[in-house]
Amino acid sequence: MVIVVNQASPAYGDITCRQALMDLKPCEAYVKGSCPGTHRAYVKGSGPGTPPISCCHGLKTVLTAANTSESQIKLSKCFKKAIAGMQLRLDRIMQLPHL
Repeated sequence: MVIVVNQASPAYGDITCRQALMDLKPCEAYVKGSCPGTHRAYVKGSGPGTPPISCCHGLKTVLTAANTSESQIKLSKCFKKAIAGMQLRLDRIMQLPHL
């Protein structure tokens, strides 16, 4: 995943756009569908078709730091910019908070 982030990296809550993107970097292969075996039952971080534990930790860090509506909206805009043009699997993105 190639992500271009402004050097300024404004802070949203207690986390910057750049830091949030770096925290979520371990999720890249999973949300791109690069991990095979999604049809199998899975346990967090175990086997093919599951996000790595580092992805789960990164997501938790971002969700904890973006603790206001304003910070969540700003990070959402940051993420939309960062992933523009990328081929991601929405079904996998939607699963992340529940894994």
